[in-house]
Order: sequence, then C-alpha cells, then structure tokens
Amino acid sequence: MSTEIRILAATEHHAEDFARLTILANAQDKMFSYICSSDRNATLTQQSEHLRWRTERIRNRMLSAGTYWFRAVDVKTGDTVGIAGVIAPHCDKSGWTDESSDTVDKQAFEECAQIIAQKRKELLDDREDVWCELSDLFVGIIQFHD
Repeated sequence: MSTEIRILAATEHHAEDFARLTILANAQDKMFSYICSSDRNATLTQQSEHLRWRTERIRNRMLSAGTYWFRAVDVKTGDTVGIAGVIAPHCDKSGWTDESSDTVDKQAFEECAQIIAQKRKELLDDREDVWCELSDLFVGIIQFHD
C-alpha cells in the first residue's frame, strides 16, 4: 500500500467493496462477533451469503436521500482501503429493510438494535437534528460480556 490516500465520493457501485471492508474491519469487534458468531467457521456458501446480505443492506442505504458516502483510495493501487457513511437528520430510510440473513443471529441482532435505540434515547432524548456516522454509531458505549 502506498502512503498516498485520496478521499473520493462513493456510490452504490462501491457497496460490495464497502461490505467486504466492513466484514474485515469488524472481524474482532465484540458486537459484530456476537451478531455474526457463525462467521468464524463459515463455509464458502455462508460467507458468500453474508457478503450478499451486507452488500444489499449497504447499497439500500447508499441510495437513500440524505446520506453521504466516501471512500479512501490507495492512489498507487486504486484499492478502496477505507469507507465512511454519514447520515443527515431526517434522511429517507424508506428503502432500508429489516431483511435478515441466515448468517446473522436474528435474536442477537434485535437485542443489539434495542440496546442502540435505548442508548440513543439516553444520549439524545428526542433530538432529531443529529448527524451520525453509519456503521460505528454508539458501538463504543455498548458493553458486551464474553
């Protein structure tokens, strides 16, 4: 990897790159491991399904009005090496689905969603004028037990 990185806008055409990087970057994250516990011993079919599910989920968010997407690109190789998604207040979430995947523990996923909603309420009350970064929002304040 070169030392020169360029920040570029991203579109839904980069959704699979984002999904791959998200899976790789979060492989040791406690919440990710809790929700996707089967990833450690996943078959190629399961890995493919997880990538498909995560790609579609990210693509739906990228297509939403009021979201902004960026990618960090290694200038020498052209590879995407970093990602960021920013959500504006009142973005259009109508295309966001609750579709799940067999690679995700649905009960754990719902449990984490409820904890995040609770923490959001504690921190922000009823404020709706908040911008947020999509994937890492509140992960740092949730405690998971080994």
